[in-house]
Amino acid sequence: MASKCEQIEAGFRNQLVELDALGTQRKFTRGMHVELAQDGNGIISGWASTPDRDAYGHEVVNGAFAAAITRRGLTGPKAIKLLLDHDWTRPAGLITTLEYRSKGLWIEAQLDLDVGYVADRYSIIRKLNGFNFSVGFMLEDYEIKTDRNKQEYLQVNRGDLFEVSAVCFPANEEATLDHVKGVPFDDAVSKLRAQFAEMKRTIQRPL
Repeated sequence: MASKCEQIEAGFRNQLVELDALGTQRKFTRGMHVELAQDGNGIISGWASTPDRDAYGHEVVNGAFAAAITRRGLTGPKAIKLLLDHDWTRPAGLITTLEYRSKGLWIEAQLDLDVGYVADRYSIIRKLNGFNFSVGFMLEDYEIKTDRNKQEYLQVNRGDLFEVSAVCFPANEEATLDHVKGVPFDDAVSKLRAQFAEMKRTIQRPL
């Protein structure tokens, strides 16, 4: 019979692991909000990962992806890619900055607006005044821990990061895309931004 620790581990894996068509690729995801700005053209930035506990009950420590970033880099065949919705057939542009700062893993990227589906997503991001980031990685080192409320959670100490995605709904709502550089917003979009900000202050977040 499996030990309690093994049962907990299996539960986390059932929640977090996605298999590819060959049944060999394990993918863990966390979400962050995408940041918005007013100038430039298709530049986005925000927090790709923070140590906050997400909806699936796991935390990624700061520095967990540092070795993977150094090893893979941001350009080339094995580089960390910018995707949409963790879809490996939908690359979205180029990650220009991916580094650890005080709050967590910071990302800056240039969307390729010459690609139709990327331009469509960019339009939505601007109108919503933000979006979310989520990371895909292979779990390499982890611990099962218990917090002060006797809740068990998975602490990810090291992972092989291979992609960051712009997504609608992340597992971790602290992972946000807040800055989008583009052409100036018109009056209607400005009003929409104000309404969206007011909604965020008055409604309960879903997770």
